[in-house]
Amino acid sequence: KSANLTCSISKKTLNLSRKKYKTTDYPDAPWVKGVYDIAIPDYPHKLGLRYINTAPHATTWFRINYENDRYIHTGGVSLGCIAVTEGNRWDELYSVLIAARKGDGINIGMLTIVD
Repeated sequence: KSANLTCSISKKTLNLSRKKYKTTDYPDAPWVKGVYDIAIPDYPHKLGLRYINTAPHATTWFRINYENDRYIHTGGVSLGCIAVTEGNRWDELYSVLIAARKGDGINIGMLTIVD
């Protein structure tokens, strides 16, 4: 089953079904409203290692099909990605995303940026 997420940049929330996750982004790399594919994870990201104590899967990032490489990942810092700041909840979100598939062999779902 495909995962469909909605992100409100102004409210700093990422929504999946009825669950909300607190996020941060990078104001110098603003998002454009729209719908983007979320890809199957590509490789372990070393920057996630600093969060491994609270989020065992912190090195797994989900790439967003955007004009530049952007991801959904856990952490307190973002350089253009959507960072889920609740590290203790990252594995909850991870477990849904890692099992999701869009059916095209590349993506797990869609991300809608609403504002």
